[in-house]
Amino acid sequence: MTSLILRRTMATGRHFIAVCQMTSDHDLSKNFETAKKMIERAGEKKCEMVFFPECFDYIGRDKKETIELAMSEKSEFIQQYRQLAKKHNLWLSLGGLHHADPNDSTRPWNSHLVIDSNGETRADYRKLHLFDLEIPGKLRLMESEFSKSGDQMIAPIDTPIGKLGLSICYDVRFAELALFNRKRGAQVLSYPSAFTLNTGLAHWETLLRARAIETQCYVVAAAQTGKHNEKRQSYGHAMIIDPWGAVIAQCSERVDMAFAEIDLDYVAELREMQPVFSHRRNDLYSLNINEFDTNDSEDLVFSTFPIKSSTIFVKSQHSFAFVNLKPVTDGHVLVSPKRVALRLTDLSDEETADLFVLAKKVQKMIEKFHGVNATTICVQDGKEAGQTVPHVHIHILPRRVGDFGDNEIYQKLATHDKEPERRPRNLEEMSAEAKKYRDAFQNNFYSDPQEVFTAFFILVQWSWLKPIDFPNKMELMRIGKVIVEPPISYYLLINNNVEIQISKERHIESWKIKEMTVETSSLIDQNITSAAPPLSPSNQPYVQLVDYEAIFVQIEFFKDII
Repeated sequence: MTSLILRRTMATGRHFIAVCQMTSDHDLSKNFETAKKMIERAGEKKCEMVFFPECFDYIGRDKKETIELAMSEKSEFIQQYRQLAKKHNLWLSLGGLHHADPNDSTRPWNSHLVIDSNGETRADYRKLHLFDLEIPGKLRLMESEFSKSGDQMIAPIDTPIGKLGLSICYDVRFAELALFNRKRGAQVLSYPSAFTLNTGLAHWETLLRARAIETQCYVVAAAQTGKHNEKRQSYGHAMIIDPWGAVIAQCSERVDMAFAEIDLDYVAELREMQPVFSHRRNDLYSLNINEFDTNDSEDLVFSTFPIKSSTIFVKSQHSFAFVNLKPVTDGHVLVSPKRVALRLTDLSDEETADLFVLAKKVQKMIEKFHGVNATTICVQDGKEAGQTVPHVHIHILPRRVGDFGDNEIYQKLATHDKEPERRPRNLEEMSAEAKKYRDAFQNNFYSDPQEVFTAFFILVQWSWLKPIDFPNKMELMRIGKVIVEPPISYYLLINNNVEIQISKERHIESWKIKEMTVETSSLIDQNITSAAPPLSPSNQPYVQLVDYEAIFVQIEFFKDII
């Protein structure tokens, strides 16, 4: 009910906002005090939303400090902003949090958080495009050295000032992201930034106005300004631009705020006056977005058959993938457009592209999950082609050696729904399978624990090593580092198609396999044996030469650690 009320109140009318300009440095407390005064000022002026720039939390003096100061969105620092949002009854756009990854301390994300007037997080967009610039003798700013890019598109969110599309700084140079947000209903685009002085002088206003004009959206661009330290200086000129491309509010070069009204009726009026998006030639070009959602809260339909959300494991904008009621092979799944369409030719080009991109992603996951290297991908387009459900769908069937004879798979697909001995699976069984695949997409982890253990055991078989004693888990960690990490690291250097990563947790109690592609035993055995490097003398106290079949005799608890 709350979101419905929010949509109604924001659909039309004028909404007062503030855009902020800061000179952040390494002192978090000082930066917060600046932001606090701005929020208080915005509250006094009855603003509905306040926009802060990239690096609102801090700008480190060097790479080491930048990484070390990174924090969680649940940190005490961010909690202060939540309290201020509640106190002043306004929404906050926190444009560039150095967002620590609990599984990787080497580089944080650059996150754009949106906090509502209840102090709750409404969105966490992670910057997609990283700014790497090196001008010999003049400037070197390599964002990829101290930050990592996000990997998900975030659809515009409902806010009191309209539907808001999220970006960060360098993202402004990529029109596709702005067009994606507009196509998904954005009325306002935000670009919290920390533009360098030279690029700001040349491109800042031009880029922002271009994004506003081409999308017919308001653009709100909070900014860093001035000298942050001896190495870094920002351009400033935070601004708000209307959908006609006019700058309606702007800061100069000092720490300051600017205020403006967002008029959603004006957005609608301009789009009616110049309906450019209805004039796009989608028959000749389209914007294909790799947007995937593993949320299982929405039931869909397959022709006239209801598909329970628990059996759907991934969705894109126009398509969805779900487990099969009567699978022909283990891992046989279906990918279908959300819109009920009888034939492939009934789909728009955009729907077609979306369908097959999702099918390719599903194929990759299914092959990795089931440890196979071949897949039958089939569309039975029409009744005479064997289609039994009048709704376009793609069959994805992992294949194994000797499973079917020549072309027998197609005969099976044409008749499997009618075979009396092939019982339909129950909802519990199908939901359990879908959850495994959903987890695979969410965590980029394609194997169940037993498969991981089996693959791990195979990797160790080459080693001719046996741990001597296991008085504690610290000792086991040392053994793991000796017999597993070096050969795999070396193997990856010469075999970049193998996706195996083993990483040490911060805690000393255990090792955790974060991601492992389960290949066939023979492929691993053939390649990793030859790639294994010799042991260094420092490793010798922890190993002795033995028959590999006895490797895990003394460590039954090892499965639990994995």
